[in-house]
Amino acid sequence: MITGIAGAKTTKVSANGDGTLAVVTFTAIAGGESHIKLQNVRLSDPEANLIPVTILDGSVTVMEYPVWDVNKDGQVDILDIVIVGQQFGEQITEPMESNPDVNGDGVVDILDIVLVGQHFGETHSSAAPMRDLWKARPGDFPLLIKLYEMMEDNPSPDNGFMITKEILNQIISASKIGKTAIFQNYPNPFNPETWIPYQLAEDGEVIIRIFNVSGNLVRNLNLGYKSAGYYKRQDKSAYWDGRNEAGEYAASGVYFYTIQAGEFIATKKLTVMR
Repeated sequence: MITGIAGAKTTKVSANGDGTLAVVTFTAIAGGESHIKLQNVRLSDPEANLIPVTILDGSVTVMEYPVWDVNKDGQVDILDIVIVGQQFGEQITEPMESNPDVNGDGVVDILDIVLVGQHFGETHSSAAPMRDLWKARPGDFPLLIKLYEMMEDNPSPDNGFMITKEILNQIISASKIGKTAIFQNYPNPFNPETWIPYQLAEDGEVIIRIFNVSGNLVRNLNLGYKSAGYYKRQDKSAYWDGRNEAGEYAASGVYFYTIQAGEFIATKKLTVMR
């Protein structure tokens, strides 16, 4: 109950029309709906003459969001995973509006990602946005791929872990890759082996050819028919053992590698160091 509120206009300019007379700010102690009832309201002009007024009751609705709805928009989706992933590894010592420390242990880690994943797709507000759960923003894919690869490299039999990993896999797989591309091999320079990452916008046969600086073919890597997707992890990238077609180790020096996928052709440079 709030009592004894009073206010006065301090300027001589007359007021006319619709507008806001006062704003009351509340600090909520719980979620739910609270009714607002105004009593003994009196408005008067500068001469203390009462102004007729009609009082209408109202209500205040306070939404409670579960901790796994990190951005508090009423829907647990990919945006919540992204917020947690963006601050992965950080320590949280102060309250945050969009708190990535979902389990409240003071550090943003895989446990927070898994908690969001376990509740993925839940809605708890009639005003929740109707976004496509499986469609991520293009700029978020590097982070999502990084999170997925981290879970691949550190497997766990936990059911929530496996659910979250599969969610990330489906989101990444459902994305439409804008273009086919080949990336820098790693390690580079290398001895004796290296991996060549790439991505495919469409399904098709993939061949990677390695040439010396004279333009002579050193090695032909026929990768076969590949589905559209990302091939950036070591276990998915093209592998070259550093040998030529005769099985001999290629000499130290600069080489060029070319990918052919359908009509797409691109070339990059690598270095062998013996």
